[in-house]
Amino acid sequence: MTATPLGLWLLRMVYILSNADPAPLLGPLGHDSKALRHHLLDHLVGALIHARLPTTDPSDPFLPRRAWDPGEVRTWLGHLAQALTRHRTRDLAWWHVARYTTSPVRRRLLQVAVGFLVGLGVAMAVAISLTGTSDPVDEIAGAALGLIAWIRVGDRVGNWFEEAPGYTNRRLILRRFGGVGLGLAVAVVGLPISAVPMALSLPHQYRYMVGVVALLCIVLGLIGGSMIIRSAWSREMELPTPLTSSASAASTWRADRTLTVARVAAPTCTFGVMVFLLFAVIGILDGDPVTWIQNGLVYGLTPAFIGGFVYGLVSGHHHAWLACELTLLTQRRLPRKLIPFLDDMHRLGLLRSVGPLYQFRHAELHNHLARTARPGG
Repeated sequence: MTATPLGLWLLRMVYILSNADPAPLLGPLGHDSKALRHHLLDHLVGALIHARLPTTDPSDPFLPRRAWDPGEVRTWLGHLAQALTRHRTRDLAWWHVARYTTSPVRRRLLQVAVGFLVGLGVAMAVAISLTGTSDPVDEIAGAALGLIAWIRVGDRVGNWFEEAPGYTNRRLILRRFGGVGLGLAVAVVGLPISAVPMALSLPHQYRYMVGVVALLCIVLGLIGGSMIIRSAWSREMELPTPLTSSASAASTWRADRTLTVARVAAPTCTFGVMVFLLFAVIGILDGDPVTWIQNGLVYGLTPAFIGGFVYGLVSGHHHAWLACELTLLTQRRLPRKLIPFLDDMHRLGLLRSVGPLYQFRHAELHNHLARTARPGG
């Protein structure tokens, strides 16, 4: 047992580092190297957690940042080891956790559940916007839009589990989108508003004609602008993360999360602002801007924000963070905060890092955890 570096390391971690009583080594374990190795591997997780207490000192690379329960850690590591073994790999990548630990049946259920929740939100947003109306066509329209959102989002969720992490160049977004946004502001907002003085000088019945023209300018500007922005985003703003040795699991996680937030927030805010401006222009032309702006806030912004949110979910090619978050929310055998957990396991010495990937400290530790973990999940 002590003839190998692994055996010496296990003895040091389990008994010397933790000041444990070595009496069990004097019994039958001392004469059976295989049983002794299993015994040390069984107690390694608990020994390291009890011996290396958490610290808040950022300069200490060998102590964890959080306190962990040894039983939960053993369950989580065993589940990950089993998943990697099933897929015949030693590399633990956070963007593969969703695919490796989620069965096809569970993925289908997640697709249905996420699509249903988004569709329900869209239907409720339309219902809120149409509060006070008694036209059954409005209710049918809300239900139809909710069903479309359910199908569209549910279909996209299935692809999230296969996607790699991505990132967005925030400086490039500000530089490129700044010019596009200025052009859209002139075309979509400036031109209709410039027609307001002329419209106010016309008889009241003709003002609506100017309002229709303003509405057409805004709608066409939104359609053209969204196409330009989507094309630019797909070509330059949303890029696959380079998985090199200089990257880390935490940095790739944060980059994909930032990309997801930007992809959802950009159309959501854009649609909301445009709807507000549309109601403001119509209100000025109608001579009652306060009422129209109030109507825009109550009846217009909710579906606009929901529409932008749905657009952000179904667009793009990098949803690894979303897929991983969905998995962590529904998996009992995985830690809720995966990246801090993996980082602390690396600090404890149970994992080693290879760029953004993790591996178990030793193949034998990997095999032992996979073999002794509770099956299922």
